[in-house]
Amino acid sequence: MLATDLLAAWEEGGGQDALDRAVTMLAALGGVPADEAARIDVARRDAVLTSALRALSGRSLLVGELTCDGCGDPLDIPVDLAALPDPPPAVDGVPFALPTSEDLRLVRGMSPEEARSFLLARYARVPGAGDERWAEAMEVAAPASAVTIAATCPECGTVTRADLDVSVLLWAEFERHAVELLAQVHLLASAYGWTEDEVLALGPRRRATYLRMAAG
Repeated sequence: MLATDLLAAWEEGGGQDALDRAVTMLAALGGVPADEAARIDVARRDAVLTSALRALSGRSLLVGELTCDGCGDPLDIPVDLAALPDPPPAVDGVPFALPTSEDLRLVRGMSPEEARSFLLARYARVPGAGDERWAEAMEVAAPASAVTIAATCPECGTVTRADLDVSVLLWAEFERHAVELLAQVHLLASAYGWTEDEVLALGPRRRATYLRMAAG
């Protein structure tokens, strides 16, 4: 992914919710229009986002954040990227198609039960396939979406659980890299009078070399 693409996605995603940000990042990573990215099923989406998270972070351990259900304090949760499951290369015998981000947009505002019934009716390939088989199929095809994280609050002792959203962790990496890129642009533009486009057109190696020289 080019630096310009990352910055464009970061700027666009700043006003979006987590679902639309996931689509924006997926489009930037794949070099495709956002409407095309929104039609990619959640298994392939999460596979791309997980791979990008590992590559962009450069670390094996990240820190996620939950809000305590008891007292509302923020809770830091270590997330081992190496432990995140990868989707299988193919899923055979599953009586469901998988929803896309476009589908998930349709269920925004619904209760979990309403959303589940809507998606089940929309994607069951076998008449009579039930909720339990739907959940099993989703977990097999998109295992990263089935990871639950938990933390015990040191203040009130409440155990808070939540589904892990890889896109939220990846967005934090997009923000971190975007801020770093803009700092580099500021330094090199100040030192050499270059425009943002000229700075970003430099390869990472040359840009790093100029940064060292500009820093003195």
